[in-house]
Amino acid sequence: MFGLLYLVCPSEESSLYTTLYSQQLFFLASTTEPILFEPISREQARRIVDTRVKQLRQQGAGEELKSILLFHQQHF
Repeated sequence: MFGLLYLVCPSEESSLYTTLYSQQLFFLASTTEPILFEPISREQARRIVDTRVKQLRQQGAGEELKSILLFHQQHF
């Protein structure tokens, strides 16, 4: 029982989630059936977010980039 999860950054193969209240536990969730959750370390989560930021900067994405940068600044 981890409570509610918050989507940090979506991906084609898996999405990164954190717990809604403490935001200290991170999970990768597969986007294909069956949906599987895998707990990951804070460092792994930071690397995933860094990679997504780089992708969004290359694509010129606006709102998603702002959202992920804010999350990155507050949690890492």
